[in-house]
Amino acid sequence: VNALIAKAWAEIFQSGRRGRDALEQAHKLLAAARERDPENLQVQLGIGAYHVNMAVQLYSSDGADHLAKGEGLLRSVMERQPTIPAAHYFMGMSHVARNQLSQAKAAFERAIELNPSHAPSYAQLGRVLVRLGLPKQGLEHVLYALRLSPRDPGLAIWTAFAGFAELELKRFDKALAHFERALSLYPGQPRTVLCVVAPHALLGDMDEAKRHLERLQRTLPHLTREVLAERFGKEHPDSQYRKGLQLVLTSLPEDLAVVKN
Repeated sequence: VNALIAKAWAEIFQSGRRGRDALEQAHKLLAAARERDPENLQVQLGIGAYHVNMAVQLYSSDGADHLAKGEGLLRSVMERQPTIPAAHYFMGMSHVARNQLSQAKAAFERAIELNPSHAPSYAQLGRVLVRLGLPKQGLEHVLYALRLSPRDPGLAIWTAFAGFAELELKRFDKALAHFERALSLYPGQPRTVLCVVAPHALLGDMDEAKRHLERLQRTLPHLTREVLAERFGKEHPDSQYRKGLQLVLTSLPEDLAVVKN
């Protein structure tokens, strides 16, 4: 059982580089471990992490179901052992997916309180602060995470978070540089592709913005135009991310299926 769990967590960590394939492999390993030890805390935590990641990273057309399953498992873990940083971390990610930013902030801060060296929580906290309208403070947290763990499997995603902060600071060229770096580390990462659409649109390069959007929709056809419009409508009204995506979405023909966050 311990060997299966160790291999599964290695796959979860690698999902920051390898995406859905790593998550699905982790789930298979954890399912095998659960058959042998249904009450194992690390198994429950791992399966919870799998479900949250499937929703957060946009790999599933049924994100709500994944979030519900993940949250149930994570709550069970925290009831049994409330001081596991990873449980708070993944619950924070679920709050992000639900646009519950205050709860997400508290969850990541709790994970850091439990483990002051937990670089992923600094990166995710930075992302949340950006979405709360504090891009400078958010960027500081993301850059700290990158310094704390410069070879982390989550490097591509964290680099995209830095681009997201620069985007909200209206430093579009710097944002593009971060996004391009992130895509070189993890080509096709769904959220990064969506992020890179915005600065291209805001800089007036609508053809390039549409090219990225259409490429993502071909890869993940469940991400439709309607899904995007509904999801990004929840972003802060002054968000440059939202403005850039809206520029692209409103320029598309009504019958064209595109992406959703």
